[in-house]
Amino acid sequence: MKHSLQQEPHIFFIIVAMLHKPVNLWLVIKLKKGNKMFTTYADSANYGINMIQSAKKTWVSSFVKDEAIAKSLNSFVDAQTDFAKQIVKTGADVATVISKEVGKWPSNSK
Repeated sequence: MKHSLQQEPHIFFIIVAMLHKPVNLWLVIKLKKGNKMFTTYADSANYGINMIQSAKKTWVSSFVKDEAIAKSLNSFVDAQTDFAKQIVKTGADVATVISKEVGKWPSNSK
């Protein structure tokens, strides 16, 4: 069976991403999963938070051999993750409210 771009349009995005920057591969994965193409500030920030926190957990699993200490450190990383994501969510909520309210202001241009 032959594949065409009409049957599987994500193939085109994969080819373009391979020719472009590695960061674009993340967009291709999101598109292939059927997610929206444009992400919000919070989505982008959470992606970075997850990358950093995942690296911390990988470091803990690689270098900390005591299970009790590793569990405690991973709990700390989880708490940091929740805290950072809550900051991003609150900031995004504030920005959304402000932009909606500013949009209601009358225009001074004639």
